[in-house]
Amino acid sequence: MNRLVLNLEPNALAYGFFPTGKQAPMQQGCIEDIRTDVTISDALKQILSQIESGDCPFPVESVALHVAASGDLFRSHTVATPSIIEKLKSYVPFAPMHMPVVLELIECCSLCLPGRPVALFFETAFFTKLPAREYLYAINPDALAGAGIRRYGYHGLFHEAATRAARASLGEKLNRPAKIVSVCLEPHPEVAAICGTEPVMISGGATPLEGLPGQTSCGEIDSGVLLTLSRKEQWGPEQLNQLLTQQSGMVALAGRPVTIEEVLLSKEADLLLAKQVLEYRILLRAGMALAAMDGFDQIVFSGRYAATGKVLGPWLQERLPSTGKSNQPVWKCYENSLMRIMAEQLDFVLQMNPTPGRAKARAARPCLIKEPTQ
Repeated sequence: MNRLVLNLEPNALAYGFFPTGKQAPMQQGCIEDIRTDVTISDALKQILSQIESGDCPFPVESVALHVAASGDLFRSHTVATPSIIEKLKSYVPFAPMHMPVVLELIECCSLCLPGRPVALFFETAFFTKLPAREYLYAINPDALAGAGIRRYGYHGLFHEAATRAARASLGEKLNRPAKIVSVCLEPHPEVAAICGTEPVMISGGATPLEGLPGQTSCGEIDSGVLLTLSRKEQWGPEQLNQLLTQQSGMVALAGRPVTIEEVLLSKEADLLLAKQVLEYRILLRAGMALAAMDGFDQIVFSGRYAATGKVLGPWLQERLPSTGKSNQPVWKCYENSLMRIMAEQLDFVLQMNPTPGRAKARAARPCLIKEPTQ
């Protein structure tokens, strides 16, 4: 099945087109300035036009759409149907910047690609299985009722795929569920403990801000600091959000824009402090993961900077006692991209969520782009 993978970024729509049987995209790119200079509908039409005009055009037969946050509405990936769309609409108050754009893109897909299934891949779905001891905050439940406030992970697709690969590499060596420390090296890095297929600990929180410091985000912070800044500087929510999400983390410690990869691989003196802070915070969270599982069998690195694990892996292995006490490396790098993960899982999601008329739509194979009717 020819697969179109779509990933909504803050101000862009990234895409990859994977023909049947291909693990790498035949075409990929990004439409910038969506919602400002380019509408969602026009962005999708540009993508479909580029695919259609390629050297070897193939019709789009299915779509995979990345959904960054959906709370605990969905415990697994699914296909967009009227009932699913209604559930997504109910989450708009909790994700007012993201969810309306997701809903608009789903509608555009139904207009431009009639009859094609749209599979929804939820980053938070994997972490709906966290135990209550891990996801609950020690706050009066009445104050949180209906607000959807609990701990989540925000890189569920990477963690899920990477630990699946780690379990496969361990094979039948274990007679119990594998204990995996999953380190996702994205601009917002994240550490998870996964026992078998179940997450039991996550460094993230109710938002991606909690946990490890990122490229521009502060990570875990005492809430009293926010109250102090609010009083001292007379800052409101917008100023605090700008400081914590765009002006903190590695950019604050390094004094200039840097990536997680640059920091972890650097030997430069001006990045030493940032490197030490990030390494130490990852080590602490990995230690928490070990404690949550009573040991570990393998560390797996994923995300766009997964290759950095070739340096970080040995460093962590020296400091964390593994269950088997092996002298062999107990870490590996899972370097598949987010789009490839979604493309590889798309057929499975469609099989698990059949919708009426799909076979008929595939047989018809109408044109790539259809103008919406008025």
